[in-house]
Amino acid sequence: IADFKNNAYSLDAKILSQIIDNKRFVIDLNAKKDKDYTRLNISANGTLNPILSRVNSISSRIATDMSAEFDAKIELGKTLKISKMNASVKTTESANALTISAPSAIEFDFAKGICQSNAVVNINAQDFPFAPMRPIIPNVDAQKLSFDANVKFFKTNIKADGNFSISNFSYRHNNQPMLNDIDAGTEFNIDFNFEKKSLFFNTDKIKISDTSTTIFTGSACANTQLGPAPKIKSCKAEVDFQLPQIMEQPLLSRFNNLSRASGKATINIDEASKLNADITITNLASKSAAEDLESLKLKAQALLASPLKIGVSAEINSTRGTTKISASANKSEKISANINAEQIVVEDLIVLKDAFTNPLSIGKADSKKKFARPDEAYKQTPLESLRQKDTKAFWSCSTDISATAKIGELLLSGKSTLKDFSASFNISDKSMSISKLTSKMLGGNLSGEIKISFDETKQMPYSLETSTIKLENFNFEKLS
Repeated sequence: IADFKNNAYSLDAKILSQIIDNKRFVIDLNAKKDKDYTRLNISANGTLNPILSRVNSISSRIATDMSAEFDAKIELGKTLKISKMNASVKTTESANALTISAPSAIEFDFAKGICQSNAVVNINAQDFPFAPMRPIIPNVDAQKLSFDANVKFFKTNIKADGNFSISNFSYRHNNQPMLNDIDAGTEFNIDFNFEKKSLFFNTDKIKISDTSTTIFTGSACANTQLGPAPKIKSCKAEVDFQLPQIMEQPLLSRFNNLSRASGKATINIDEASKLNADITITNLASKSAAEDLESLKLKAQALLASPLKIGVSAEINSTRGTTKISASANKSEKISANINAEQIVVEDLIVLKDAFTNPLSIGKADSKKKFARPDEAYKQTPLESLRQKDTKAFWSCSTDISATAKIGELLLSGKSTLKDFSASFNISDKSMSISKLTSKMLGGNLSGEIKISFDETKQMPYSLETSTIKLENFNFEKLS
């Protein structure tokens, strides 16, 4: 019934789904609108399968009967008032797959940006099938999830606390598997203040497992400022992890050759956008080397604001000695970097390289090379293509780079092969140079400089402007 003059109407409707296995889903709707308000009474019950079966990405994964009940009373005008809301979903496996209830009325004033009444909404899901969510997040799949939360509404903020878990989680990107068969769970609490436009969240007792092993545990919290220019005011995370199991996931498996390694990490971001990270990995060994590393300690500092500044340091300890390397860089109009290695043990770097080089993945990129047919194999390459010259230097990058590098001592097989190495590097679109090169090497002195220039207008665009290398008193016997 409609009253166009007073902009009012009333509506009663019943919506019925098709019948499947003598069951159907029924929605009863009563709506009334006057000048200022629209009032809705909605109730629904019955099986969800007739609806879910029409969505291909869901129907193939639904192996259970799902039924639902819903009852709500809503008033919409200058405010949104939900005076009654109850919902539940049942499956063959779980009588409490999902329940949502609001024991007291909830009222929002959108103009003032406040909640006019304190209220609570209870949400509980036990072994809820993931399949109905597939159309919303198509690259993600899982078997089931559980969720238990109390959402509390106050005048200027909303708080929620509870726990969450998901089983057999998988993720694909560009139809390629990234993560497979992961179980994850955490406890959480959230505080969203819509007056201050701030969001705080904390996750505790995070646990991530593969099919047989716990691979990741930890906690994290963050305080963020929302709005047109969102900003992290503070962030902290502490985690323990088993590196081989993490590297076995499809996303990282091509880098995995680890037999064992466990680690701890802490990450902090403060209000000034300064990041500090500490990572310690112990008992690291690769599958293809007899040697191992006692520990690998990494530290990183970064100013995430502009101009970007980064500093990193690494310390590797083994029975062969200690490797210490530090580096810093900043980016403004150009990139400036400094690298300093107090000592390098070559064998330890080889162990580290082997640990993150999967021999089974080497050459896969070449496996799809086209085979030349006999008539193609004997075709000669046109001379013009051989004469093509570079239009930009092979070292070309978008930003000029200047760097200095120093090595205190390089150890190979327990012997000092290089000491007091230092050099400066400069790279631009038009030139690349190594200058101030000095070092003591196998009893001798090494010095020199090299500069290569590039001019695309010339027939031979590359030219060696400077090449001076001196090696004095070099002792070949120290190579043995």
